[in-house]
Amino acid sequence: MVYHTTNGRLYHTVENCSGMRGAALYSLEGSVAAGFKACSKCSAPAASLLEEQYVVWTDAANAYHTTDECAAFFGSASLMALSDAAKAGYAPCAKCGAAAYAPAGAGTEELFAPTPVPTGTLSRDELLELAKGVAVYYSKTGSKSYHTADCEYKFDAKNAHTLYEAIQDGKGVCGICHPPTLDSLK
Repeated sequence: MVYHTTNGRLYHTVENCSGMRGAALYSLEGSVAAGFKACSKCSAPAASLLEEQYVVWTDAANAYHTTDECAAFFGSASLMALSDAAKAGYAPCAKCGAAAYAPAGAGTEELFAPTPVPTGTLSRDELLELAKGVAVYYSKTGSKSYHTADCEYKFDAKNAHTLYEAIQDGKGVCGICHPPTLDSLK
């Protein structure tokens, strides 16, 4: 998500960059399609990231995350291609599921690829172990469901948790954003 005004020409990561007023939140994809360009002052994400297969958030602790809302996120955020984050020496965050990405093999151009889920029938215990590396979002109080990071119905559920924690807390699956479930990990 990025900020811009309707009469501007740049999109931003900071709502009031360069004294901007009245900016609203828009998707990066929609902003690029509407002709907006990245602001260099606030390090707005490059439009070319829309073409990347894997994009991650990096932080000041040299970690990369699946979302900038990760509870383990530290300091300022930058959005970049996963391969660029790996080349720059960022390590995956285990809290938000970024650890599900692993080296594809030494000497290959494709530095990272999702870790394959073992084939065959997994036991519930094995699925629960996999769920510890999958990020979902919900509030501990008042929320009955868990969500994906970009769900429009998560309201105050901006707290990152693992799918394992959501199951342990008895949270249901949002019917709008269809977040991951144990069945989807099979």
